[in-house]
Amino acid sequence: MMPDRVRRAHVSCDPSSLKLSNNVSHAHHINVILPLKGTYDGWLGDRVGDRHIKLYERDLLLRAPGTWIAADPAGEYRSIGFLFSDQLTVVYGIHAVPGSPSRQDVQFVHWLHENLPSPLPQIGRLTCEAMYAAAKLPPDDPTLIGLANALLAQMRWLLQRVAPMSQQPGKALHTFESLTTYIRANANQPLSRESVAEALRLTPRHISRLFSEYSQETFNDFLYRVRLEQAAVLTANPSLSLSEIAYLCGFSSAALFCRRFKSRYGVTPTEYRAQ
Repeated sequence: MMPDRVRRAHVSCDPSSLKLSNNVSHAHHINVILPLKGTYDGWLGDRVGDRHIKLYERDLLLRAPGTWIAADPAGEYRSIGFLFSDQLTVVYGIHAVPGSPSRQDVQFVHWLHENLPSPLPQIGRLTCEAMYAAAKLPPDDPTLIGLANALLAQMRWLLQRVAPMSQQPGKALHTFESLTTYIRANANQPLSRESVAEALRLTPRHISRLFSEYSQETFNDFLYRVRLEQAAVLTANPSLSLSEIAYLCGFSSAALFCRRFKSRYGVTPTEYRAQ
């Protein structure tokens, strides 16, 4: 899934938000995006302004805290992303499928969304810091590419530390993986245990048994965690209001979204966005 080498490296960095390089090791939401198939079209922005960017296969984008990105795909693509915080690493994959020429909507499907119980090691954060310092270099500069490959090696190491559930045998596990994949892909819809059971031709009781066997969460806990993690990513885009984020992530109201968000993260979405 992950490439062995990076071809080009891009850095989105707002120096005013970093507050000197010593703060980088404690920064929130260091984001790395790596296209796996197709072209990633989007907009990068910070406090100064925004610019268009195209990422091709084996390109790597390092997005520093204080910046945002919004995808605007012209064609189908798959990408894998890493979101680093002080406590853990969120790994997510997105499959974007634009609508027909007569429709402008784009379907974003999360084909991967896992929490790794390990933050980016110190060597990885120092690599990010060095890339921030080299942000003005062109994407094909050998120094920047070398740093990007060092960061890529750290990301591959993080993935290898967690044994994939798919390596474990059993039909029940396969069913559970299909269940969680369906929830992630449709978390923006008004899902319930009953509606998911009907869609997957299972019984609600069987879904509860699967979560009891393969997860420490209930169905509802997992659903809200997925929605909140997706919402946390979207808060980096200042063009989206909290009501829009709530709608995009499947919450029935902005008030419910804010209550759930503060319960999980200890801060309101507005305070989280300002970090």
